[in-house]
Amino acid sequence: MKNICFFAPFSIKNSYIGGIITILNNYIQYSKKFNSYGYYVIYDKEKQYMVKSENVINKIFFHFKYIVYNYRYLLHRANKFDIIHIHSSRELRLLDDLIICYILKRNSNIKIIVSIHRAELKKILPNIGLMKIIFMHLLKSQDMIVFLSDKTRNEFINKGLPIQKTAFLKNFHTYNNRSFFKENMNNPIRLLFVGFINKEKGIFELLKSIQKLPSNIYLDICGNKKDITTEEYKEFEKLCNKMGKQICRHGYVVGEEKENLFKVADIFVLPTYGEGLPLVLLEALHFGLPIITTPVGSIPEVLKEEENVIFVEPKNIESLVKGIERLLYNQDLWKKMSKNNSILANQYFIENNIKELCDIYNDVAKY
Repeated sequence: MKNICFFAPFSIKNSYIGGIITILNNYIQYSKKFNSYGYYVIYDKEKQYMVKSENVINKIFFHFKYIVYNYRYLLHRANKFDIIHIHSSRELRLLDDLIICYILKRNSNIKIIVSIHRAELKKILPNIGLMKIIFMHLLKSQDMIVFLSDKTRNEFINKGLPIQKTAFLKNFHTYNNRSFFKENMNNPIRLLFVGFINKEKGIFELLKSIQKLPSNIYLDICGNKKDITTEEYKEFEKLCNKMGKQICRHGYVVGEEKENLFKVADIFVLPTYGEGLPLVLLEALHFGLPIITTPVGSIPEVLKEEENVIFVEPKNIESLVKGIERLLYNQDLWKKMSKNNSILANQYFIENNIKELCDIYNDVAKY
């Protein structure tokens, strides 16, 4: 049995843990599946944390503190594990994690895998010449880089990342029971949004688009605020209050409460500015929900226009209104997408993901 250490620090100030930590929590819940392939996995959240400060001086030293603390943590554990699997995102966060990995590689014999939970090259790689060179050097020093998008993987290979040090791994959902297929839309019609409450998720465009739609359109909003200014959150509350009963805010939801919201929804809407492959989209597939979202990250590699999704332009209210109206007034298209999505969901079971991930571990362990 080989030992795997998952690494992905989280903020102890936030109650909503986000996509990366949700993925790792799901992996731990399915640890017996890893065991069946010869791997023991651990994620020690009690130690892997980071605390950001609003103080300007503390912000300057935050990245240094983050690197030093987490490097020491991983170095202490290096002789206890065969592979350390880092889960990171983009730009400065990714840079911090790559520096930790680089120093760790120079001071131990541990194998290191880095999963990048973002799918746009321009969001991952800084747009500054020297920084690009540093990033590519740090990426090449790792044993394996795992991408959510096959397109992004090939883009990095074209940038000089050795192909044998790259892998593509699709995201997953954990609903292993029968997928749903919706027969008819409700009246009133319910739209569902699940994600952080911030500008990047397109929540402001969504709220403004509801104002331009019939009054029998209701929107359920699930998620806590994150990376949003005080003024922006005041605007969010103002927009919600303006539409009264058409908007229902649920906060962060899990378990049966979350499932029930998916079951009663008619359309899933996520007008995000940038993503990897959101877990909530895969969950929406399972519940047979037609999807309206933006063609960002690896989403277009999974969802096809008018087969599974209506793509809208990021930051464009009119595009979002037209996208919602296309489903509202075309029952045949809505039904076709619901059926297609319930079938497509079967490709994204967590068991499939774990099998592919353990194959990656096997490849890294060979050299």
